[in-house]
Amino acid sequence: MNVKIEKFLDTFNKIYNELYEAGDNVAGFKDAVSVFDEFAKQQPEFVGEFVKFRGDLITSDREAASFAYALVEFCLRSRGTQSNLTNNQTTE
Repeated sequence: MNVKIEKFLDTFNKIYNELYEAGDNVAGFKDAVSVFDEFAKQQPEFVGEFVKFRGDLITSDREAASFAYALVEFCLRSRGTQSNLTNNQTTE
């Protein structure tokens, strides 16, 4: 996945805020945390680049879920499906 990291961070931050507002009470939250854990094992370079750009480690379940949901947003957009976020810069 070829992603502009600043756009990914914007999406991550929007999702993080949505999860915060919802008190993490959203469908698939625990599954999203698991997806992040697996993705971090398989794509440590991408996660490391994101952490370095962000300037902060991903340490909470909310951050992990936000990352996983951001991945889904980017994958959907790269396949031509519009999401509810307005970020539109990705290619796969």
